[in-house]
Amino acid sequence: MVTETPLQIYKSSAGSGKTYTLTTAYLKLALESPMAFRRILAVTFTNKATQEMKDRIIDELKRLKKGVDVSETMDKELLEKWQLSPEELSARAGEVLSAILHDFGSFSVSTIDSFFQKVIRAFAREIDLQAKFDVELDLDSVMARTVDRLMLRVADDPGLHKWMVEFSISKITEGKSWDIRKSVEDLGKKIFLEDFKMVQKEVNDFLENPETFQAFKDFIFEQKQLIINKALELKSSAQSIRSNYGLAWEDFSGGSRSFSKKFDQLGDKNSPIPTLTSLQEKLLLGPEGWYTKTSKVKTAIEMAYHDGLGDILREFGPLTKQWNTLDAISKNLYTFGLFGYLLRELKELKEEENMLLISETNDFLKSITSDNDAPFIYEKVGNRFQHYLLDEFQDTSGFQWASFRPLLLNTLSMGKSNLVVGDVKQSIYRWRGGEMRLLMEQVEGDLGHFGLNVKKLDTNFRSLPNIVAFNNTLFSKLSQYLSSHLKSTLGDPSMEMIEIAYADILQKVASRQKAKGINGKVKFSFIETDKETKYDDEVLRLLPQQVEGLLDQGYQLKDIAILVRKNGQAAKIAEAFMAYAEDNKGNNYRYDVLSDEALYLTKSTVVKCLLAALRIVNDVEDTLAEKTFWIQLARIRNISFDHVLFKADSLPEELIGLKEKLYKQLPTFRKLPLMDLLEAMIDLIGLNEGIGELAYLSGFKEAVFDFIAKNRADLGGFLNWWEQQGYKRTVKIPEEFDAIRIQTIHKSKGLQYKVVLLPYLDWKLFDTGKENIIWAKYDWDENLPPAIIPLTLRPQLLDSSFSAVYLEENLLHHLDSLNMLYVGFTRAEEVLLGMVPYNKPRKDNKLTTVADLMREIMGFNAHGDELLNFQTYYNHEKLEFDFGDWHKNETKKTEPQATQSMVWKYRPWETSLQVKQVFGEFETSEIASKREFGVLVHRIIEKSQTKMDFLLELQSMFFDGAVTEEERKSLEVQFEKLCQQSSFNSWFDGSGQVLTEQGIFLPGGEFKRPDRIIYYADRIEVIDFKTGEEREPHKKQVTDYVALVKSIEKERGVQGFICYLESGSIVKVI
Repeated sequence: MVTETPLQIYKSSAGSGKTYTLTTAYLKLALESPMAFRRILAVTFTNKATQEMKDRIIDELKRLKKGVDVSETMDKELLEKWQLSPEELSARAGEVLSAILHDFGSFSVSTIDSFFQKVIRAFAREIDLQAKFDVELDLDSVMARTVDRLMLRVADDPGLHKWMVEFSISKITEGKSWDIRKSVEDLGKKIFLEDFKMVQKEVNDFLENPETFQAFKDFIFEQKQLIINKALELKSSAQSIRSNYGLAWEDFSGGSRSFSKKFDQLGDKNSPIPTLTSLQEKLLLGPEGWYTKTSKVKTAIEMAYHDGLGDILREFGPLTKQWNTLDAISKNLYTFGLFGYLLRELKELKEEENMLLISETNDFLKSITSDNDAPFIYEKVGNRFQHYLLDEFQDTSGFQWASFRPLLLNTLSMGKSNLVVGDVKQSIYRWRGGEMRLLMEQVEGDLGHFGLNVKKLDTNFRSLPNIVAFNNTLFSKLSQYLSSHLKSTLGDPSMEMIEIAYADILQKVASRQKAKGINGKVKFSFIETDKETKYDDEVLRLLPQQVEGLLDQGYQLKDIAILVRKNGQAAKIAEAFMAYAEDNKGNNYRYDVLSDEALYLTKSTVVKCLLAALRIVNDVEDTLAEKTFWIQLARIRNISFDHVLFKADSLPEELIGLKEKLYKQLPTFRKLPLMDLLEAMIDLIGLNEGIGELAYLSGFKEAVFDFIAKNRADLGGFLNWWEQQGYKRTVKIPEEFDAIRIQTIHKSKGLQYKVVLLPYLDWKLFDTGKENIIWAKYDWDENLPPAIIPLTLRPQLLDSSFSAVYLEENLLHHLDSLNMLYVGFTRAEEVLLGMVPYNKPRKDNKLTTVADLMREIMGFNAHGDELLNFQTYYNHEKLEFDFGDWHKNETKKTEPQATQSMVWKYRPWETSLQVKQVFGEFETSEIASKREFGVLVHRIIEKSQTKMDFLLELQSMFFDGAVTEEERKSLEVQFEKLCQQSSFNSWFDGSGQVLTEQGIFLPGGEFKRPDRIIYYADRIEVIDFKTGEEREPHKKQVTDYVALVKSIEKERGVQGFICYLESGSIVKVI
């Protein structure tokens, strides 16, 4: 037997055979004896990864049982490990397989959370939990209920009432809503996060004494007032100095926009110290920049500078830092004051409902493992593990490591071997507590004395050569570029963490990938948009074309994955594909999609119909539910939408019989259990009769089952539950369906696809707009412990006492964004496609988005064979990066495409209801001004060749409700007045051939469109109708129209006119 190092750490880049490594390590331990598997715990990050690893282990054992292949790397390692012959290894594999199948419950491959919950259940009594406690997963719902309870206590708790009133007043003073509920709820959710749990004890201690917190609040506001007073004193002094030397602020450099006017801005209660620009900060060096070269008051300005203005300006910096510090604390001060109340309410809620929050699992386990010996813990659990295999270690949190470390220390002290696998570059769960520094340094420091072996898996078995080469180059250069950029812009030399994380970025290509004889394709399109076009709309327009191109190359829909950052983007893409498929039937392409993030039950007509029906049963007086029910049912049955359907107390004839039947059975329905009620309603409506949206119907049934499993099965309770959680439910589609996968980058981790398409490469590298919360220490009283306070992450923190915390968050957010890119780009096997919004570089050279990074790196020029020269593959005119060639997929093209019903498709609302556009967009029901009259007449004239046409169009508008009877008469009178002019009347009397809004195409594709061209026997008249006042450009426009018509009709005379509709003035141009 070959002895291995007690602790092995594998740093595995994307596609480097991590699952293979874990499986091999597990088999090396399990093959010691038939029952050895009981002493092994393999921990993965997701349920899917758990199942994948279990299947892989079973499959490998089956293969080994049938026969050992000495040419296989895994088999050679196992033979060498246990010094067995192939026959002996095969026999032992059979014994282990049989033992696992006969004792599958002891086959311990699980997620870290399920393992921790198993331990907690064993210690339920020790931590004051009943044996049958429930693990609550929906933390948002828990916090909403906690805040509800808090609000109900306001009337009975004078201290809470006083705090709430002060909070509301402060919100109103800031110009915000007095309703503080959302603020309390948003900050309250931070209770569940691990970064709060790390400081929870200190926060509890600080909030425990209301008098201490009140003193802290008073201190903060007193200090802010002192700064305001100081600023007002400086303002007064500056004005006095200026006045003493007979100066006006305009005399200083800059004139009316002079920096000196900032002295007058001192003392504002919301921002008492004006912000200096980087150029203005240079004025602190001396008076030279305070005046212009030609200034006549140069001497006076210099004297004013030396007499105190310079010193006052130098006070701006220190005072700004003090103000930013106090302002950052005060922003969340009132909400923070409610934390103590919230924590107490949450504790009572958990005790009443015998509930353990999923977020508390790590917290509880940490307390258990720190207070007990590891052997005792496992005696309680019923297992005694001797070997640990920890996967995705870069996403392990500090609390999880604190819980696992004693267990690892115990096994390592016994000389048992353990394995840790992870990749810092794939750490994208920091928002959930993932701590990448554990893999970077801490685990080696904590356990290194037992002896460890760090290995790097640097061969990519997933991707083709061009994909590997592109990612090697991109992330090698991006990490260096981003690191140096942060150092220069933030002035902090300690930003090398990004370079350290990506130090081992370069991967080799697996020999089997090279042997395929194809290299892969990488293409990124930089998309320019204007004010008229939104980037999101352009992406949704281009995506179906991209998919069609891939299908033409022989790929199947299931080969394609579209990766996005947000769930909302996934939903938009799914809707866009469905709408496109509806509009392009018969084009021989399919656009089926599969997504857990996009196919929401709430989108379905069937689900909307059923919910409305259940609400009718719950409350027969709910008229909105009743009308919703009939409208949705009309959509399902393709009954045309008209006023009969929308009018109160009326229904189309096809539905009248069903209404009588429904209300007749209501008493019976109210007596049925919830699931029986749902089935009865489905039968009554006829939803089982091939109406489509079957997957949504099935998903809704599943939601009802889930509710019944955990709650009392009453209808009212279900409807309330649906309001809180229903919008989160999505359709679950079997993985084998041939459909495009739409996933978030987070969900794609650990997966791979032949084609990966990333259409939204536009997110912010450091988004301070989300108002994320960080916890920081603040020393405010030397006689009291420091306060641990919540700070909203925003740029002002850089110039405050919390700059160190801000800089660290800035660095980690940039690293998160880079890791997100890495995970997304490394999912691709053969083709990597991306869309990037093109923005020109900023003057200050700041990089704010992923798009900025991608744009800058396209100019990278490499030397040597190891990295690509991006400039060679980037077309500046087309704004495209194109590397590699498409390879033939003829075998795929000839494969028959089995037809499949897209049972999860829903019908967008727009397909049933079209909004009719009417003229006139008035805020009131009256045509309030001549200007509005002119606009309206102009639009009617566009459709009218004669007077009769005008009157008929006006009549139609009246019937459509666009104008009232009074307005119709007024418009008719105004039009008749215009017709009293002979010229105007001749344009509508039918004496000539009229062309309205006739487009005239020019060379190059442009076109002109005069309002009216009239052909008479002897001449042509070109008329343009205008609203507003007469302007000279109008004449030039009509002159151009006349010249254009003359160039076409060379044998006739052409005249041009402008008619101003409000005034009735007619101007002959030519």
